[in-house]
Amino acid sequence: MATLFETQQIIEKFMELSMLMQFSQDTKTRSGRNAFRGQGKVLLVLYQHENISQKELADYMRMTPQSTAEFVNKLVKRGMIEKSKSLTDGRVYLLRLTETGKKYVSDLELASPDGLKYIDEEEKQQLLSILTKLVDGMRADFEKREPEGVFDSLQNMIAQHVVKTHIPKKDEKTSSEAD
Repeated sequence: MATLFETQQIIEKFMELSMLMQFSQDTKTRSGRNAFRGQGKVLLVLYQHENISQKELADYMRMTPQSTAEFVNKLVKRGMIEKSKSLTDGRVYLLRLTETGKKYVSDLELASPDGLKYIDEEEKQQLLSILTKLVDGMRADFEKREPEGVFDSLQNMIAQHVVKTHIPKKDEKTSSEAD
């Protein structure tokens, strides 16, 4: 069992890592590259799972259908993703990246956090597993304390902010398109 001192060290390292990752991303943003923050999540899921339904996207992202719908609609308006009717079920729309969305995903790879280069693939998987466990546990605790959907509202506000401030509008060029 971790001592109080070890617990404090863990918290301090999380905070230090968070600040360093933010600083790294801010530096990349100032240099004209696309910053990787929450805005890339939908695009990354669609990059790996093309032609999935909005419900499947929400499941992959662990978001409510309402939050996902808002995200998707804004990304469609900005020309990053497109919807098409399923050939097997006309009630379902399938989502996929447009060429602009694919370009954005490739730019995200260039702007991925520098700190991850210090760990190998196995360590990345371990870190992802540990962080997922922490987030899921904390989310469950929060939802028990705030059952009225406060967490969903917060998640929706974050998604709206991310789309509004970090996804280029359809008529805007990304820094690499301007070159």
